[in-house]
Amino acid sequence: MKRLLLISALLLVASNGWAYSETDLAKFKALNACERCDLSGADLGDADLSYANLSKANLSKANLRDANLGGAYLRDANLRGADLGDANLGYADLTNAELRSADLVGADLVGADLGYADLRGADLRGAKIEQANLTGANLRANLSGADLSKANLRDADLNRADLFEANLTGANLSEVNLREVNLAGADLTGANLSNANLKNTDFTTTNLKNAKLDGALYCKTKMLWGELNDDCEE
Repeated sequence: MKRLLLISALLLVASNGWAYSETDLAKFKALNACERCDLSGADLGDADLSYANLSKANLSKANLRDANLGGAYLRDANLRGADLGDANLGYADLTNAELRSADLVGADLVGADLGYADLRGADLRGAKIEQANLTGANLRANLSGADLSKANLRDADLNRADLFEANLTGANLSEVNLREVNLAGADLTGANLSNANLKNTDFTTTNLKNAKLDGALYCKTKMLWGELNDDCEE
């Protein structure tokens, strides 16, 4: 009997692990604003949440697929593991947001502010991230086929990220960690890579036309004209 009670208690805790607050959800639906609210696991797919204020809200594991979050205020929000596939996050404020393991496949992040956001393990395949601010963001994520043209990625961490066939034309990648990044087929035409860490990175199938490489760090860096080892430690 005690064992059954223990199992029931554990199941209750587990089921509440992603349980949103009904009160918070009702408040949000009424006001389109709910700072610090618990909306974890809530189903908000296809909803019009444009310009919503969800600063510091818990939206972990929430369903936001195809939702309209254009211009939304999501600063410091927890969106870990959330489904944001094909969602509109254009010009949204996601500064310092937690987006680890989030599904952002095909999402619209044009002009969004993702400064210092944590996107480790996120899936951003085919996402539209043009002109977005990603300063200092952790982008150890899948960005294959993503459009990052003219995005600001200054000081971002892209170590071992997947940028297969990504569009980075005109992007600011100064002081970025691009160590061991997959850039096969990527387009970095006119990109700024000054002072970037390019160690152990393969650029043999990458378009680097007119890219700025002043002060970049090279070690086992593969270029079309050969391997560069200028900055290998003795």
